[in-house]
Amino acid sequence: MVETSSPEKLIFPEHTKGEVVAYYRAFAARILPHVMNRPVTLERYPAGIGAKGFMQKNAAKHFPAYIGRYEVPKRDGTTVYPVITSADGVTYLANQGTVTFHIPTASIDEQPDRLIIDLDPEEGDVAQVRKAALAMRLILDEVGLPPLLMTSGSKGYHLVVPLQTDRTQPNTAELAHGVAAIAAHRHPDLFTIEFLKKNRGGRVFVDWMRNTEGATAVAPYSLRARDEAPIAMPLSWDELADTAPRSWTLLRAVDRAEEAWPDFADVAVDPTQPSEVVVRALEEAELALVDVDRFGRRSE
Repeated sequence: MVETSSPEKLIFPEHTKGEVVAYYRAFAARILPHVMNRPVTLERYPAGIGAKGFMQKNAAKHFPAYIGRYEVPKRDGTTVYPVITSADGVTYLANQGTVTFHIPTASIDEQPDRLIIDLDPEEGDVAQVRKAALAMRLILDEVGLPPLLMTSGSKGYHLVVPLQTDRTQPNTAELAHGVAAIAAHRHPDLFTIEFLKKNRGGRVFVDWMRNTEGATAVAPYSLRARDEAPIAMPLSWDELADTAPRSWTLLRAVDRAEEAWPDFADVAVDPTQPSEVVVRALEEAELALVDVDRFGRRSE
């Protein structure tokens, strides 16, 4: 078992490193299916969230052998990501000061097993983002992509669609972009796909770019670097009405006795037909998807 170093160190205002590592140890079996065999990005706060943290993409040389490595080319070289292969990997990285695990939609076999719609409201408008989650659920159900629900542990909710990986897939980023465009078209007062905050007009931003190459999203069950130690918690849809984006915290985690989500393999969908449905819906609405770069800027 991974031993906890400096367990009394405060990571959150009211929670120690020992508590953080104990949480990740207790929930490792639930976290593992979502982080295992993926190139993970670590959001680390070795001195606590009151000090400056950092995002770590490269596996440190001192990481043990049970933390795998996955090399990805980039413009000026390569990034060698850490890869979690066991529950010990989760707790080891928590002991290294990791507060939040960020994951891509694909594992190291480069086949996405999920589509993520990140609903990002203005701070504090929980009623609006709940309404947005229900409206987005209806759209996803309509096109054949029934979603699971998760608090972000921050301002909004994530809708996560498990995907089959045993076939060549359509472009899942393009599929998510299409869904986002349809939502903004049907509910122009509720949704926007404007990347610039000044242009959002108080609407919920539909961040579909979590599905693009190189992008990541917070992993289910990850802690977030906020004072109350909120958790990105998987929910059942019945829980939406009385669960705010930061309702689940490290203090409450002990009460989460049951897993809210089914196994992905049991509910994963083939995205081929939904992609065709989305294309038809875009054509009927005379909507053209605008190419953007990884920062959301229109491509020339």
